[in-house]
Amino acid sequence: MEEIISSVLQAEQRAEDIIKSAAEKAKVIREQGDKEAENIKNSAVAVAKLSRAKKLREAEKAASAEYDKIMGEQQEHISLLSAAARKNMRKAAELLAERVLKQWQ
Repeated sequence: MEEIISSVLQAEQRAEDIIKSAAEKAKVIREQGDKEAENIKNSAVAVAKLSRAKKLREAEKAASAEYDKIMGEQQEHISLLSAAARKNMRKAAELLAERVLKQWQ
């Protein structure tokens, strides 16, 4: 009978040891998993920041090119308007001078 009791006690002790060992291993695995998850998260954040910065640079470059294009087109338009205005200013000045001279004659 003592052998049976001793055997049962030994089995219970082994079971407790196995449970304790499994709990310790589970804790280590969980800690490693947490560290790995944190590393993955940090890596993903870094990649997202780089990607966002790259896309921002690309958008700024495209916007600058579009701005230059529009300004080039507008500069051409401004030059044409300025040339036309110079012609009209000369005509207007001549008409004004004629009217002034007619008034004083």
